[in-house]
Amino acid sequence: MLFIHPIWERYGGELSEYIPVGVPVAIGYLSQYLIQHGHKVKVHDEEIEILDEEKIKEVVVDLPKPYVFGISVMTASAGRSYELIKMIKKLFPDSIVLLGGIHPTALPEEGLENGADYVFRGESEKPLLNFYDKLRSSQSVKNVSNISYIDDDGKIIHNPESDLMRNLDEIDAFPYHLFDYKNKRYRSWYITRSRGCPYRCNFCSQRLITGKTVRYHSTERIIKLIKTLVTDIGVEHILFTDDIFTIIGTRFKNDLFELCDRIIEEGLHKKVSFYVQTRADAVNEEILLKLKAANIIYIGFGLETGTDRLHKISDKDATIETYVKSINLCKKIGLEPSVFMIYGFPTETKQDRIEGEQLIKKLGLHFTKFNNMIPYPGTKLYEDVKNSPQINIQKHWSNFNSTLTITRSIFDTTPLPFVPDTTTEWQLKREITKSNFKFYLHPRLIWAMFAFKKGPNFVLLPKYWFLKPKEIYKISKSGFIFITNYIITLLPEKIGELIYILVTGNKDINKPRIQIQESIPTPIHTEMKTIRLEKKETSI
Repeated sequence: MLFIHPIWERYGGELSEYIPVGVPVAIGYLSQYLIQHGHKVKVHDEEIEILDEEKIKEVVVDLPKPYVFGISVMTASAGRSYELIKMIKKLFPDSIVLLGGIHPTALPEEGLENGADYVFRGESEKPLLNFYDKLRSSQSVKNVSNISYIDDDGKIIHNPESDLMRNLDEIDAFPYHLFDYKNKRYRSWYITRSRGCPYRCNFCSQRLITGKTVRYHSTERIIKLIKTLVTDIGVEHILFTDDIFTIIGTRFKNDLFELCDRIIEEGLHKKVSFYVQTRADAVNEEILLKLKAANIIYIGFGLETGTDRLHKISDKDATIETYVKSINLCKKIGLEPSVFMIYGFPTETKQDRIEGEQLIKKLGLHFTKFNNMIPYPGTKLYEDVKNSPQINIQKHWSNFNSTLTITRSIFDTTPLPFVPDTTTEWQLKREITKSNFKFYLHPRLIWAMFAFKKGPNFVLLPKYWFLKPKEIYKISKSGFIFITNYIITLLPEKIGELIYILVTGNKDINKPRIQIQESIPTPIHTEMKTIRLEKKETSI
């Protein structure tokens, strides 16, 4: 079986060559589960190399027939996934194409209508193994849990979903060896310690896959993975992909402290540093001191906005004051906090964004990234706005990209997926771009980039790039785009808007959205899915 991680646009856009990426965790887990049960598997990551007809024929040549392709789909890569299905079916008409991931889980009918043979919804290691075992032994796969398919009468069938995997250690060590880990783009190294998050942020679609109960790998398993990355690959920085790495509570604190103590006992804290993500209300001084002792020193917080009013709208269930206290406590202890911000919440005003930017400046953070709001299908936010004029869905969700305003030219005419009725698209695009540049032009970050300083940097230039004509050209081209972007955002709003209109001919960017989109897709059984999760899982 061949697993594919598709991309519509390389992460980082114009800067993709210099922005670290990590191996795709989802297809890694699925691959390992099939491998440990005796099946032959390959993986292909399009962040490293885009598949064309010749390449795909080369990759599958020694796999068993009929060829089976598993494509892991995020909303931003849906269009590319459907292109791949057409290419695969043209080359191998008798092949079987499976789609899985967050986007097909929310909209399985869409995947089937675009040529997939089966769609896997939710967490799929066990259902996929059951499916593949039956397929290879010529048994019917129609009763496999979690799948959606079109039956012989042309009717779409959605089989019930099975329980989530309780013991994550059922999956053996992560198969880093399947990926070209020596490739220069793989500079972010991931470990997943847990799945799930008990919180209810209305813009997060991850709960569709992982559920609301937090499940953990054992400490022994995580220590083994750290040793593999440090010893076999020479990694110096590791990022935990957990949605929430710390949780207040005795059971969770004991598990966390056990991991930190083992990292210290094994001397790993002297060989590698760690980056984690969590919430401001999920840390305290005791936890942060333990993290620092284990060299878990980079901590990302999803602050999202600088006002309590918007926090309530997003169901964050935490106050700005809580974030300020936790971030300042991190700095006092000697940790490096960073935050992630979102511009474009419903009802958000320019003053809300000003307050957010002022808060970031006051906090003096290690790293800040400003994204545009995306109402992903399957989220409560999507349900709330899907029939409003503020949402704009381009063909195959091609504009549902959280970095539209960061890595592309400001003259790019791709519409933002969501613009609140309290602002215009130009105002929102301009302010996201401006806020990002205010941070990225900080002397400390520039020094880290040009001094080749390692760590969880947004951009890392290759050593001695200034001695290589090809690198000079690429960096100069990217630099021209970003300098132009920044200059335009520094101009008075109306002047920048006029230049944009003259360059692109797009006059709609300065108008409120007033026409309701037609044929907005509805995620499958949204209410039923929520009820099922609440019945089968015990939230903490």
